[in-house]
Amino acid sequence: MKKPFLGNLTLILLSMFSLTLFNCSTDDSKEDNGLSAQESTELTYNSNMDQTEAALADLVIGIYETTTAQDIGRVSSTSNNIPDCSTFNISGSSTRRDVSISFGNNCNINGHAVTGVLKVSYNRDTNAQQIMINYELENFMLDENGVEGAMSILFKRENGNGNPEFTHNLNLTVNWKNGLTSNRTGQKVREQIEGTETADFSDNVYLITGSWTSAFVNGNTHNYQVITPLRRETSCYYFVSGTVSVKRSLFEGVFDFGTGDCDNKATFTFDNGRIVNINMN
Repeated sequence: MKKPFLGNLTLILLSMFSLTLFNCSTDDSKEDNGLSAQESTELTYNSNMDQTEAALADLVIGIYETTTAQDIGRVSSTSNNIPDCSTFNISGSSTRRDVSISFGNNCNINGHAVTGVLKVSYNRDTNAQQIMINYELENFMLDENGVEGAMSILFKRENGNGNPEFTHNLNLTVNWKNGLTSNRTGQKVREQIEGTETADFSDNVYLITGSWTSAFVNGNTHNYQVITPLRRETSCYYFVSGTVSVKRSLFEGVFDFGTGDCDNKATFTFDNGRIVNINMN
């Protein structure tokens, strides 16, 4: 497994905050097929949560790989290239590692205001085939939107295909500044298929599978199931391919992220065959 140096955290952070807050829009303003404006909005915000969760996982995995690289002597410093607006602290013992990144009140990364603390902890065992990585968010805000959660990622050094695998156990809540709130629970499994042999985080490629549920404060619930693995390239702001089924009380359909191009294009196909083009800006 690759062990990137800490300088790659800058790339991870930039990717994270470019991914986090975007607007989805469709080229079809008609509210037919039983789809209300509110349900269209919920689909948009679910797509936003996809990118927020993916970016958080990028960051947590990057922190884990960086600190384990330091433990085995691959890197000698933990302060180079950390943004000036944040504080990076490592503590623990011979059997445990605790990492904290604190973003100050005037922290602005890639045009987005960031405040709060991300804490990561795990047991240190270089021979273990599986490691549970726990993390939590404290007073975490992205562009005035609150993000809450205490979650875990189970790291497996080799899965059945011989690749590193990360199982993300989700319990994430986003409180948007317009008052909308949604909680996501479920599980996403990342298989790393490229980038294991280099120390450059930007060439990492993952295939993501799993299922999850997003519940809104008004009681509406959306259920998601990956049909075709989502391809996540850390050098790109969006999923570049893959499909996900969506089930809601009044409609069902499939998100399709394309065939491999790094762009902001996706489609949503309703169960009656109607297709809506989506731009993720």
